[in-house]
Amino acid sequence: MTLRRTSSLRALLVAAVLSLAGIGPATPLELQSGQHDRLIVRVLDGDAWLPTAEPDDAARLVHVCVRDKAGSGQRKAFDSQRDRRARFIVPFGGRRCARFEPTRQVFYFSKNSGAGLRVVLSYRVNLKTLKGSILLFDWVQDRPR
Repeated sequence: MTLRRTSSLRALLVAAVLSLAGIGPATPLELQSGQHDRLIVRVLDGDAWLPTAEPDDAARLVHVCVRDKAGSGQRKAFDSQRDRRARFIVPFGGRRCARFEPTRQVFYFSKNSGAGLRVVLSYRVNLKTLKGSILLFDWVQDRPR
């Protein structure tokens, strides 16, 4: 494995930790549900992807983003709590991000099922090693092929 020169020591450390866990830019993780949904999980360096006008605590928090790349027109959302309506609605073909404390989290992914949003997938992750980074979920499929 070759490492590209980087100006951010944090980015290098995050990449090293994630490569040990099997999740990272070189080895994205694929999540699948029984409802034909497929999400690709990657970790990105926050410095390279976020606007420079982020609040001071941006380096301490983890940014979780979901991008709708499925192109089906179905409404999608996510949240860290299952017992309420999803707070973070993803625009059609767009992305939605939210900041989370670097703790253990379970993210619930919902999509429109006729009678409103319904959870179709969940993912448990420890965000402690991802401070200042972006956990990106690309929702690439939401219907049978």
